[in-house]
Amino acid sequence: MARQIIQTGARFGRLVCLGERRIGNHGSEYLFQCDCGKQRRMLASNVSAKRSRSCGCARYRIDLVGRQFGRLTVVARDARPGSFWFCRCTCGNIRSIGSVTLQSGNTRSCGCLKLDVCRARAATLWNNVKGEDRSDPRWVLWSGARKRAKERGLPFDLLKSDIVIPSTCPVLGIRLEPNVGKRTHHHNSPTLDRVIPEHGYVLSNVRVISHRANAIKRDASIDELERVIQYMRTNGAS
Repeated sequence: MARQIIQTGARFGRLVCLGERRIGNHGSEYLFQCDCGKQRRMLASNVSAKRSRSCGCARYRIDLVGRQFGRLTVVARDARPGSFWFCRCTCGNIRSIGSVTLQSGNTRSCGCLKLDVCRARAATLWNNVKGEDRSDPRWVLWSGARKRAKERGLPFDLLKSDIVIPSTCPVLGIRLEPNVGKRTHHHNSPTLDRVIPEHGYVLSNVRVISHRANAIKRDASIDELERVIQYMRTNGAS
């Protein structure tokens, strides 16, 4: 592969070549001085192809003050290392947010946008409670989850239509039999499992499994379950 030659004094963006060529593992390298005063050794191929136009300072020279990103308005640069900006949200909160997440659109509020979406969906849930068919096993699971979420202060954004009851338990493989109108659960009654308990009853965190599987999982950690299995195997249990 041909080695690239850059003349001393040649300018590329904010970089000026100082010479001092050397051959590295990835090709020719030269020493460059940036307009900010810093000197860095860079690959000639990157500089010639305009992939490198500064020592890295150019990314911090962009001024976002006054620009709006969703609910956020940039009010000042954060003095901490990196490219961070103080942003005022329409709700009044001020947060320090990185340039990358702002300009990519990944961050559009201080966090209130997600909360408002959840509240709007929850309002729809509460408004549609009346007139529900209480003989529908999905309604039984949904209403019970809603009650527990309210009592325990857990997140809740489920609609009845979000709940799909399979014919068999995805954990134990036993046939699921809804017990609508009965006071007690049977081992094969469908129940709503919170995969990660503290995340509450949100669509991405719930699964319908049997009461038996839920009871086994409820209070035990993975390590505890593995220890019980090891104990049973060691002592010949089947």
